[in-house]
Amino acid sequence: MALVSFTTNFGLSTSIKSGGGNTLGSGAKALSVNATSVLQQIGKDPTALNTTTMTRLKLESAFKDFNSQDISPAQLGLVSKNLADLGLIDQTTANLFISAGTDLDKVGNQKNPDVKINAMEFFAARITSLRTAKASGNYYAEHVIPDYKKAMYVLQNLDAFAKQGQAAAKHGKA
Repeated sequence: MALVSFTTNFGLSTSIKSGGGNTLGSGAKALSVNATSVLQQIGKDPTALNTTTMTRLKLESAFKDFNSQDISPAQLGLVSKNLADLGLIDQTTANLFISAGTDLDKVGNQKNPDVKINAMEFFAARITSLRTAKASGNYYAEHVIPDYKKAMYVLQNLDAFAKQGQAAAKHGKA
């Protein structure tokens, strides 16, 4: 288990625990048929996360171990809080990340915040569920689907940014 910490130019600090090198480039889990289908349908949006600013802030080494397919709700919440504080993601996306994969007890506390989830699978399942609800006339579902798509776009961009950090570390640039 690796612990990655960083402090930005704005004084914000983050620590990301990684599952011991299980990054997208090495040992990523195969996505389900549903997640693969949703990803194909929604495509990509490279503008959903300003990775240019992340590079300017020298965050590559901090995110080199990021893996959306192997992350705990607590880790995803920490990442989202810091990205939102830096103005790199909006508050709606940050809130979706904070609540991803969380089971709450009867008083509203997270039951298992450190149990790893596949965030891509989580958001793909939500999009599929919302599409079903939308087809049944659920007005709310129709309006939040774009927010869940954006969350998936940000995860895709974070995974790509992590690969850049891995490559930079491999070549001694990070």
